[in-house]
Amino acid sequence: GEAHSRPLQHMILSVIVAFTGTKQPKLIEDYTRVFKGMDKEPAATAAWKKFQRDLERVTETIKVRNSQRDIKNYHMDLHVVEC
Repeated sequence: GEAHSRPLQHMILSVIVAFTGTKQPKLIEDYTRVFKGMDKEPAATAAWKKFQRDLERVTETIKVRNSQRDIKNYHMDLHVVEC
């Protein structure tokens, strides 16, 4: 039950916040460039696009459910979730 964090823990937390607290790319963005030049590039690109379509359906489900809620839930909304 300490009132404040110890100096080492505070410094570690500061470093974590500095790297994870910045804005990150969204999961909905186009990452097909990552697959360029790979063996099976077309298959990897197709798998990524299917994954994004599946996640887009999740986003639509979230929107429908949020329309009926007083307190909105945006977990797994692709336009909010960062990589």
